[in-house]
This record gives sequence, C-alpha cells and structure tokens, in this order.
Amino acid sequence: MNASPLFVNVFLMLVRNADVCVPTQQVTYESLQDEIQLLQAGVPLSSLSLTPAEAAALAVILATTQTTTLATTTTVTTTTTTATTTTSTPYPCSVCTPIYDASCQGENLPSPSMYCLIDDEVPITYTLGFCSVCGVSDACQTQLGCPAGTAARLDTGGGDVNGNSDGSPTQVYCSESIGSWYGIIDGVMMPVTKVACKYP
Repeated sequence: MNASPLFVNVFLMLVRNADVCVPTQQVTYESLQDEIQLLQAGVPLSSLSLTPAEAAALAVILATTQTTTLATTTTVTTTTTTATTTTSTPYPCSVCTPIYDASCQGENLPSPSMYCLIDDEVPITYTLGFCSVCGVSDACQTQLGCPAGTAARLDTGGGDVNGNSDGSPTQVYCSESIGSWYGIIDGVMMPVTKVACKYP
C-alpha cells in the first residue's frame, strides 16, 4: 500500500498548518511518516499510539492509497525424450562361444592408423543349423564380410591370416558337438580362435 509521494507531502503540509492554535492536533511530518513506515512494515494500526489527528490523517492516506496487483506469468517448458531401442538377435549357440574378437574398440580406436571394428559395426550375425559348405548338421556359423576400408582377419593361433582373397565373405563355423571354430579361406579349412574386421 503506497501513497503517492506528492499526495503525502501536500497532505502533510496541510495537516501541519491546520489548527496551529491547538497543540494536540498538530501532526508533524516526521511522526506521520514514521507511522506510515510502520504500517508498511506490517505493524497493525491498532498497536500504534496515535493522536486523533494522526489517526484521521492516516485514515485519509490509507483510503486514497492505490493498490497495485502484480501479475505473474509462469512459463512451463515440456521436453519430450524419445527412447531408442536397439534389438539384437539372441545368440543361438550354447557350446560354441562367439568368435568375433571382443577386444576390438571400434573405428579409429585406439588410433586411425590401426583399429578393428566392433561386431555391431560389421555386423556379425550367428545362425545355428546345417552348414552346407562344411557339411556339419549342428553348426554355429557366421560369414565375415567386412565393410569398405577394413579386411577380414582370422587368428589361427599363430597370428592373423587374411580372409578370402577375392574379398567375398569368409565362412566361419563351429560344431556344437565339438566346440571348436574353423574358417574356410579360399576353400581351405583351418582352425581359428577369433576373427575381426581390421584396418590396415
């Protein structure tokens, strides 16, 4: 509740000069200003010791005070998050463990000059069933076909050998009854311990 400063000053000047002959009716600017400040601070009017003239002056000021209502605008921001779900085919084999090299870190890792792709970057998919190329009925199998810029490398236990020389996918299989992996490279079967798509 704020009174216009000009109105308060004019009103106080009029009150100060009104009825100068009766000292009890004289209201000084300082005391009335103090009372207004106390009221603005939340002190109840009934707890103030006011002369009748002060009470009348305050009543006039309070009656002419304009009340300002502030409007508050609240903005609510809604963020929508879309979850991406990646589904992968469950590994179908039980005796044969996945053959793709789990130590690969991905493209350009650990460096752009020497890396191997992770299995999801190839991608590698395994099937369980009859292998017509190898003649095994319970074969856990995959074909290693590497993306451009990488080449199929098969670790035979004594180091890496390249996949098919023509760049076609290299057949890799494991008999579930034995649990050992083999690669068929350019028509030749050889045991392998892990495979990967590597650069260089």
